[in-house]
Amino acid sequence: MNNSPGTLELCALELSYALSSVKGLLAVDNITKLLGELGLSTPPDLTGDTIFIGNVTTAVEAVASLSTPVQAVISAIDADDITGLASATVNLISAI
Repeated sequence: MNNSPGTLELCALELSYALSSVKGLLAVDNITKLLGELGLSTPPDLTGDTIFIGNVTTAVEAVASLSTPVQAVISAIDADDITGLASATVNLISAI
């Protein structure tokens, strides 16, 4: 192995990085701004909607949970651990 991710690993890593970048946008404090950027000219104030806030919180936690499987893929690549890489990649894809 050459310490380089394969196509599948690279796709999984890039997708997880993309999802991680929206984590801050999904924060409850930023949700009105995000909705405005998505085209709602006057986004409703949803900060009092407990169901909506719960769903946003769940989404943020799901994105945050990707850091562990991403790190496992990176560590397996760095260690030239093909078996570990296969397992870590499956775990990352499952997490996504």
